[in-house]
Amino acid sequence: MTTVSPDTQASHKPFIELRDVVFRHDRLTVLDGLNLKVTQGSVVAILGPSGVGKSTILKLITGQIKPESGSITVNGLRVDQLSGNKLNNYRKTLGVMLQNSALLTDMSVFENVALPVREHTSLPEPVIRRLVLTKLQAVGLRGAVAMLPRELSGGMARRVALARALVLDPALVLYDEPFTGLDPIAAATVSKLIRHVNEALNVTSVVITHDVERMQGLIDCAHIIIGGKIAASGTPADLVHDQSPMIMQFMQGLPDGPVPFHYPAPDLAEDLLA
Repeated sequence: MTTVSPDTQASHKPFIELRDVVFRHDRLTVLDGLNLKVTQGSVVAILGPSGVGKSTILKLITGQIKPESGSITVNGLRVDQLSGNKLNNYRKTLGVMLQNSALLTDMSVFENVALPVREHTSLPEPVIRRLVLTKLQAVGLRGAVAMLPRELSGGMARRVALARALVLDPALVLYDEPFTGLDPIAAATVSKLIRHVNEALNVTSVVITHDVERMQGLIDCAHIIIGGKIAASGTPADLVHDQSPMIMQFMQGLPDGPVPFHYPAPDLAEDLLA
């Protein structure tokens, strides 16, 4: 197991810090003493095979679930200790883009993007209109305000979801598998938008993904999770040249290696006889 920490991360106070986090689901240990730091203003990827706990980290950061032990700190707040109004107020500082876009099917593009503003503020309609149009302009879809989700392509729906995630000007944006199901052109467009938004708005971005190739040119740092811990951290170039068998298997997409193909199970013969 190797760990490579970029100098840029070491020299800044972390905006997000998960310290000694343990999370179990039923009897399965998902995260086992995980430590993770994200610096402010960076684009960071959480990588790893399916089922290793990438989305669990997102849910811990948003306060949807609590760790069994350890701490989750975001911008100085102990998220694992928040509840009630304090948790709701914290969530207003977050933008989340889900992999299925999660647009409301009976609402237009405009109404989908306006929804968080109407839910969490008392701004007048003219201000809401300007906010929504500005965010849709940023993702290239101002001309699609009247369209319904069923009329959008997959890439367009993802961009509307990004506009909605940004409409309240969050300090932190979380992307859950943003490239899943997109064609190469749409995926490249979304990738470019993530980078542009991060630099233009000076937000911090965390991308949950297993798409190794898409990370090139997008992120500042990546953390690979294997076995409930951070197996390696570094720039894409660092990780591509990492000689650890586990990291090489993941980065090169090899079917055989230290990361097993089979989910833990009893001996096949015993299971069949039982």
